[in-house]
Amino acid sequence: MSYDARYFTKRSVTISAMPTDGTPESNRAVIDWTRDSATPAFMDKNADDKAQLSINTLEGAHWVTPGDWIVRGIKGEHYPVKPDIFDALYDQVPPASPADDDGGASEAVVQAAGDFLADIEADHAASWRFDVAGLARAIAGGARLFADGGMVTEYQDIFDIEEAGIMADFVRENPDAPVEAMFIHLSLKKRYPRTEPNRADLFVLSLFHAACKAAIAFEADQAAEEAAANAKPAPSGSWPGDRALQPSKPAMSPSGFSPR
Repeated sequence: MSYDARYFTKRSVTISAMPTDGTPESNRAVIDWTRDSATPAFMDKNADDKAQLSINTLEGAHWVTPGDWIVRGIKGEHYPVKPDIFDALYDQVPPASPADDDGGASEAVVQAAGDFLADIEADHAASWRFDVAGLARAIAGGARLFADGGMVTEYQDIFDIEEAGIMADFVRENPDAPVEAMFIHLSLKKRYPRTEPNRADLFVLSLFHAACKAAIAFEADQAAEEAAANAKPAPSGSWPGDRALQPSKPAMSPSGFSPR
């Protein structure tokens, strides 16, 4: 092998990127965009003890300065790029339509498609059993729509299936623990670095927590009723007149909500 310097041309790949301006709306958009990746964005305190957006890149945490672009690389990783460097390296391209697709998809497109299909398969597999975590996850998504003013047209999955399961299990094992403890537990188990929930996040978390407690209590009541029914002794051969003295039930004894 020769150890002399050589010349190379960087392969052309298509990446996705998001601009930032330092506003809460911009920070929230970046956090949501990077949430389920290996390199999530989060709010942290900088050297001046002020909240600032940071990204846990593959090389470690990096501060995001207003004006930076957040780039998603070919492996799905995220990192900030200064605007002058971004302008020198990248040219914007229009979104590709099916007619324009010549089959030469970049690694980034292939990776994104694979991740998307994996998410669909995971959701489909989990949808066969709508358990406590699934109920709370659905309610959290509705709470996010409400917190955003109801002016959106697409339902949002705030937590993935694994995250919802982690928090639901925590509530089941620690029913008296506060909502914040549930989210801290999630941060320790799955989301690292830790993010600071804002007012809307706390609203979503509180409804997730309440849904878990209500569903767990409902399950316990159902189990107690079934146990009591199974433990009821069989009727003994008593005098038939005893049954005649008991009030009879009406012909139809509906239970639950009446149909509309």
